[in-house]
Amino acid sequence: MAGVQELMERIRQQRGETVRALAALGEPELTAALDGGGDVRYCLWRILIETNRARIEVAEALAALGWQQSGAPRILALTFESRGDLVSLLTGMADEYLDMEPAPGEWSVRQTLEHANLVDRRYTDASLEAVSLARQGLPMRQPSGGGSRGEPERLPGRLIDVLAALRARRDEVVARLAGLTDEELRAPIIYRGDEVDVHYRLHLLAAHEREHTGQVARTLRAVGFAQTEAQMILGQAESARGALFGSLIGVPDDVLTRATDGGAPSVEAILERTIDAEARLVERARGGVAA
Repeated sequence: MAGVQELMERIRQQRGETVRALAALGEPELTAALDGGGDVRYCLWRILIETNRARIEVAEALAALGWQQSGAPRILALTFESRGDLVSLLTGMADEYLDMEPAPGEWSVRQTLEHANLVDRRYTDASLEAVSLARQGLPMRQPSGGGSRGEPERLPGRLIDVLAALRARRDEVVARLAGLTDEELRAPIIYRGDEVDVHYRLHLLAAHEREHTGQVARTLRAVGFAQTEAQMILGQAESARGALFGSLIGVPDDVLTRATDGGAPSVEAILERTIDAEARLVERARGGVAA
């Protein structure tokens, strides 16, 4: 039996293969006809549809089983959605654009991502410090290292290496925070001089990433990167994958494999089908291009 993390990793691996196979397709390849009807472009849209379909069916299966996410996983799901939108922008981007500055002294894409990576850790540390103080009955205080300032952790290498490092950090953040109880989410914490709570602070993870996703978009326009149609479609599929992954945070393995009383497939079966469907669509698209 595959656990949630194993299935998510298999989906990631398949999506990586999908992007490598199809992101470079141009207009002539997209319009290539397929045996049985349709064109290669249709295969790309089907990948997006299959991902969205899986998210809806997972939600329906979990509801039928009477399981729902608690507060912390529900908030952290937003961080997978924001990450999907960030990766969507970067889909198909050549490595040469990583270090291009949009203007003298302004951050490159790499520098922006390094900052976001640092803030993921610092916001998490600050939230857990606040929870620890509340558990001990101690008064809240200014987080010792939870702000956004500081020297970013360097993210060397190609875009694929940078994204792998960001993914590892985000997985770490979710693992550290997903088990917080609703009571712990109410722990007080100081943010920019105001008293808020950990519940609010967790929302800042996705909000901060969205802020810098906008910055990345402006940078890419300034340095001259524009996605092709194939890359835009695959980017939308990445956004959909983020939403799907968000819905899986906290799902126990025993719920993963349980079929509903109405005979609908289990969450595990839905995800397995999605992986297989995407692999078949990639092969069909390759066949259309090669014909």
